Formats: sequence, C-alpha cells, structure tokens
Amino acid sequence: MAKRSANRAESSLADEILQYLINHQRAHDTVEGIVAWWLPVRRMSYAISEVEAALRELVVSGFVIARKTPDGVLHYCMNPREEPAIRRRLEIKTAGSRKRATPPSKT
Repeated sequence: MAKRSANRAESSLADEILQYLINHQRAHDTVEGIVAWWLPVRRMSYAISEVEAALRELVVSGFVIARKTPDGVLHYCMNPREEPAIRRRLEIKTAGSRKRATPPSKT
C-alpha cells in the first residue's frame, strides 16, 4: 500500500513538472533548480530524491529530455514532440480533479 501511495505522489509531482514545462516551454534546469524555482512554494518541502524519481518517470515516458552539460550536470526540458500528449495527460488529470471536487446533486 505504501508503494501505491508513493507512486501517486510521484505522478502528481510529475504532473506539476509537466504543467510548468507547458507554461514555460523554453525552461530547462537542474534538479536543484527545479526544486527551488519551478515548484510552487507549498511544494518546496519535496526532497530532491522525490523530484529525481518524478523526472526519471518523465524521461522514461518520453515527456522530458535529460541532457548532460559539459560540466556533467543534468538539465531537464520538455520534449516538444510530446506536447500534445502532455496536454492530454494534464487535461485528464484536471478533469478528474473537477469530478472529485463536485459535490453530489440533491434530487
């Protein structure tokens, strides 16, 4: 059960990273920079290891590209070829959140 909960948290974090990339399509940064600058202030408590896990998921899925700079530091950016798929993923997530937030009708 803890594994499922951890996967859900990573997926939510991955969606936040994707949303940032959609909103800032030329953005690229290190894990530390992503933690410090991309995530909303309320999410700053994420450990770097959680962000790294979410980024690994996004790289494996093809949504994000990891590039190593000459000094050996990884920078992450959106894969522009996957923008339509990223938008679909985020729309599905948003639609699901709205459904859960809507109170049942009283008839």
